[in-house]
Amino acid sequence: LFWNPNYEYVKLCQIHYVAMRTKAFCKNANVPVILCGDFNSQPKSYVHRYLTTGSVNAKGVAPWYAHYHQRRMKDEESQNNEGDKNMQELSSDVTADLNKIHISEDPSNKSAEQNKVRYILDYTLNRFCRWMRILGLDAALETDEEEIQRTKYGNMILFQRCREEGRTLVTTSSRLLQRKDCPPGAYLLDTKSLSNLESTLVHLLLSHGIKLEPNKMLSRCVVCNGSIEPVFEEERKQQIFESHQAPDGLNDEILDVYQCDGCSQGYWWCEKPTSSASRVKTQATRLLEICISGGVEVDSDLGMFSFVDVEKIKNKSSEDSEEPSYMKQDLDVVRWLKTENLTNPLRGMTSAYAVESTGEESLPFTNVTSCFVGHLDYILYQREFMKVAGLLYVPKTFEELNDLDIANGHVLPSCFWPSDHLAVGSHLVWPDAGTSDDAIVHSSALPQSLSMETKTLWCMPTNTEPEPQREPISEEPQPVATAPSLLSPGQPENAKNHGQRCLCGCVPPIPSLFQMAELRKQARLKQAPIT
Repeated sequence: LFWNPNYEYVKLCQIHYVAMRTKAFCKNANVPVILCGDFNSQPKSYVHRYLTTGSVNAKGVAPWYAHYHQRRMKDEESQNNEGDKNMQELSSDVTADLNKIHISEDPSNKSAEQNKVRYILDYTLNRFCRWMRILGLDAALETDEEEIQRTKYGNMILFQRCREEGRTLVTTSSRLLQRKDCPPGAYLLDTKSLSNLESTLVHLLLSHGIKLEPNKMLSRCVVCNGSIEPVFEEERKQQIFESHQAPDGLNDEILDVYQCDGCSQGYWWCEKPTSSASRVKTQATRLLEICISGGVEVDSDLGMFSFVDVEKIKNKSSEDSEEPSYMKQDLDVVRWLKTENLTNPLRGMTSAYAVESTGEESLPFTNVTSCFVGHLDYILYQREFMKVAGLLYVPKTFEELNDLDIANGHVLPSCFWPSDHLAVGSHLVWPDAGTSDDAIVHSSALPQSLSMETKTLWCMPTNTEPEPQREPISEEPQPVATAPSLLSPGQPENAKNHGQRCLCGCVPPIPSLFQMAELRKQARLKQAPIT
């Protein structure tokens, strides 16, 4: 799956697509399914929960919902505060540290207010931003100074505001989306659609599952995006009129007076058709009708727009087939991310290395680098069809990885562990295939004792004959003189003696990176002409 940890929603959509295609491939029959590989997702992530529990609230990982940004900032703060501490403790007892890692809660119980989408638009979308504010949406706009810093000096204050304020970026610049530090979930407005911004507005609201609330329209300042509050004191009303150079006698025609709590911009409501307030209401009504005709969900409380016939507009739009081609696109991934109960068609799967009693993963890591330690690789099977008969040994501490006992010797790849990911393996059997439950060793036994005596029959000696010795590659001493063992020196002696190809089915002895480089060097020397 996709590697970037900031794009969890991409990985969730990928694995949901894989699950659906797998189910379709099986033609809905009860065929056992095994999923294995590098999922680039840690335990209790949305991808992991989707596979093991059977369903997740996809809204919780969609980047345009507010609680996604709240969860991400909370995760980053927790990792920054405890990251160094966890890295140190991992070297002695990695398993215990897993209980200290912050895991975000499922947002299914979050209030509806936290599902509000907050936007920030680049400087070129001033008009589009005003429309969104008229509809009552929280839409910030890039300032003149921020636009200069971005275009002339490459200072991405726009990206910084996205992360700090939890906003979704809306832009016309495809180059911004190509940047590595671009926030996830950015919405790109095609320049071809700028001639029809109304349809683009509808497409944006549909993509993000926005539900308009007409009773909250005209509640945001079109100048600064602040909240418009009513003014009741007569003295303040007169100050607003004077500061905005209102004509004399206007107070007799005014019904209500408002003021922005951000920039102090004054607003007043007047029923005269020629007033600016009436023109703004006409524009708001037009935008609301466009959104209704485009299929945007609207709250039943219409407020001051109660005169709008919602059903009539919907019926008329269904008869009108003329709409832009991009409006007809109903992307599956967008629909999935608006689902509160995204279900795995393969039903809940079980990780081979999970503890049977709790379901917790027993491996603290499968990938170790200088800046990352995590469990990313899994073997997932359907427990109703299969059982675990044995597991491939995987080290659980940095000491087991650092066979040479050198500085940073635990970092992968190394001479004994020639890949940046540790190999995981499992023997899966059908219970009705002549295997008794007594002969099956479940993964719940792993955390208590890695030696497990000899019950697993996994990576154990298949015969008593000594392993044949390899001829030395060269007379000079090499960094690694023998092929790497699948088991570290800390494991039982009777679990280390493999033949050239172990009959238990595990990975055969593989030359390390250093040995392979030396073999290539020797091959080049043999091919070189003798002078």
